[in-house]
Amino acid sequence: MAYNQQQFADGSVRENVTVASNVGATGTQNATTVYGGTYVFSAMANNWNGASVQLQALGPDGTTYQNLGSPKTANDATGGTSVTLGSNSVVRVNVTAANPTGLFATLSRVP
Repeated sequence: MAYNQQQFADGSVRENVTVASNVGATGTQNATTVYGGTYVFSAMANNWNGASVQLQALGPDGTTYQNLGSPKTANDATGGTSVTLGSNSVVRVNVTAANPTGLFATLSRVP
């Protein structure tokens, strides 16, 4: 998982997290903690093969992951989906239904 965060003199934070990188199988990807705020969730694959990718956040019980929005089943044609996350949210993606080829997904914080 690639993680890039930059904080600027004005206090704003730029953050980009690769939550799936060249995935070719079903299952959950490693979780990571994000700064929080408004993000754009985007996914693309060489071939979806019927797979779906679901963004999830760790729930208030500290154990259960909750689905955020609808799962993606095709390449984003318009740049992604907006999602708002609380401060220090723990997020991951879960790939289900089939094995994709070359699936990539990112979560980018809107400054």
